[in-house]
Amino acid sequence: MRFDLHTHTNRYSACGKASPEEMMAGAIEYGLDGIVITEHDTLWSQREIDQLQSAFPQLVILRGIEVNTAGGEHVLVYGITDPTLFTKYMDEGLLAEVIRENQGAAILAHPYRYSDTVSSGTLTLPLHGIEAASHNIRAHMETSIYALAKDTDIPVAASSDAHWREAVGLYGVEFPYNITDEKQLAAAIKKGEF
Repeated sequence: MRFDLHTHTNRYSACGKASPEEMMAGAIEYGLDGIVITEHDTLWSQREIDQLQSAFPQLVILRGIEVNTAGGEHVLVYGITDPTLFTKYMDEGLLAEVIRENQGAAILAHPYRYSDTVSSGTLTLPLHGIEAASHNIRAHMETSIYALAKDTDIPVAASSDAHWREAVGLYGVEFPYNITDEKQLAAAIKKGEF
């Protein structure tokens, strides 16, 4: 299954330039099987996902969240569906606890985008992937990203970080089996099966 694990819409991300419906249409157009909506510090409700899913039954539409940490990094979290567990500028120690206690998965989003280093607190998180390709990763960042992945023995992942329709599916991952819900997604990411 081909998934884009990192997308935004104009519903909850101020930087989002397209509606959820436009983003889903883009995912279909670019041949994705699934998409994860990862708004900044906001987790969609199950009702909202169900409504969008009913309009686009050919896609698997899941929710995740892009957490802005106190250390200034962005971490994509999957498999945790309780919005009360997350806060903006979340302390990395608390985020680590939430991920572990709720069997979530985490991917470090676009490292080195805002700084030449990665916050030491972020590196204490239970990370299951490091984003190595996305709309917000530039060529000058790649050497540092791959060195970090090698040094930490964390696999690299690719996602579009799409904020508009044309960018959906620019990068993504492929799972060797069907993913139908957030728990399955988190488990596959934690196992590195992408």
